[in-house]
Amino acid sequence: MKIMRHTLGVLLAIVLVAFALPASAADKLFGISTKTFSANGTSIGGVIPAGNAPSVLLIDFFNQSPPNTNSVFKSIQVAVPSDVSYKVISGTTVNGGVCGAPPTNPPATNAGPGGTLTLNGLTGVKVGGHFCLYLAVTTSSTSCTSIPWGGQANTGQTFGGGQPFIDFTDPAGVRQTSTAYTTDGCTGILGCDTGNNSGGNPNYSSVAFGNKVVTVGPVGFGIARGANVNSDTQACVLVPYQFTIDQGNGTANFNAMSKGNQIVAVEYFVMFPAVAVETDVDPAHLPTGWTQLRPRVSWNIDNPDTSANSTDFIPALACTTTPDTLVGLSPAQLGALLPQIPALPNFTRDSGTYPQYQPGMPAKVCIAQQGWTAVGLDDQGHTLVQYWVKVIDEADSWIIVH
Repeated sequence: MKIMRHTLGVLLAIVLVAFALPASAADKLFGISTKTFSANGTSIGGVIPAGNAPSVLLIDFFNQSPPNTNSVFKSIQVAVPSDVSYKVISGTTVNGGVCGAPPTNPPATNAGPGGTLTLNGLTGVKVGGHFCLYLAVTTSSTSCTSIPWGGQANTGQTFGGGQPFIDFTDPAGVRQTSTAYTTDGCTGILGCDTGNNSGGNPNYSSVAFGNKVVTVGPVGFGIARGANVNSDTQACVLVPYQFTIDQGNGTANFNAMSKGNQIVAVEYFVMFPAVAVETDVDPAHLPTGWTQLRPRVSWNIDNPDTSANSTDFIPALACTTTPDTLVGLSPAQLGALLPQIPALPNFTRDSGTYPQYQPGMPAKVCIAQQGWTAVGLDDQGHTLVQYWVKVIDEADSWIIVH
């Protein structure tokens, strides 16, 4: 009898909980997810790259209501982030299947930036079904940061005219907005295959692939990725990256974003802006009309101090060799490209503040090639030269050339 009373008590508790939940929480559940694609339909890992060229964004509205319900949504609303301009390419209900291949060659964006996008009168999205919304998108961001997109679904033919669906991840059963994310304003995406492992200026990317030398050209960079340094334990997945060149202080910065546990290995070529040789270095140490300069490098430091006497940087070291490409090299071969930090004051730092700059440790950034090319005279009659460097980088890095 006691067991029966206990069982009835449990059942009563379950019934009370069921009555406590809003009806919409129990039988009208949905969620959204996002995927991004390049103009040719290649997945680019949830990134909306910086620049004016549109990408394709899929916002997938998924009806996740319980199988024994008859909950159908017929209208949706999307909160477009303030940095994004867009154009609707297509929207399709898929009941019994998944969203199809993305459109290619997206049109120019004509709405936004930001705002609310509402679509009414959809073919009903049944339980287990999807509404696949494809947008052409561009972003004004250059920060390569995660940005939220909010989506809502409603049973009404006109949004708000029916009952709302509830985000399926909300344990309280009240949140009507489901949130997904894109990473906006990145320079590009790097994979490990020859079809997706390069970026930047195509001419300079070819330099990063091999031993070719471009002696003069516009300020810019090219980059190519190899296998992960820890490819024996971490498979290669796409990573968004940020690459910036500051022409004013002669710095370049590579930063791989959202890389998880991957140790990313890249090779990049940078063409810096022209500088006058007389003012580029201390004339007390070098004769007028000539220049020589050792770059300084920094790694594993967010936003290092780039001033002349900064201890965040150490003098660059030469790589042990310059491979034609990093593609196909094993973790051991990638590691062997890095020189050891010498036990000299200029190269080592306090171990508490700079554990990465210790004698005998591998320098995670090294110079594979370096040079300069005379490009003319400035308005003062000084010779102008352009520095260029080719760098092997196995950590997020900064480099200063003047």
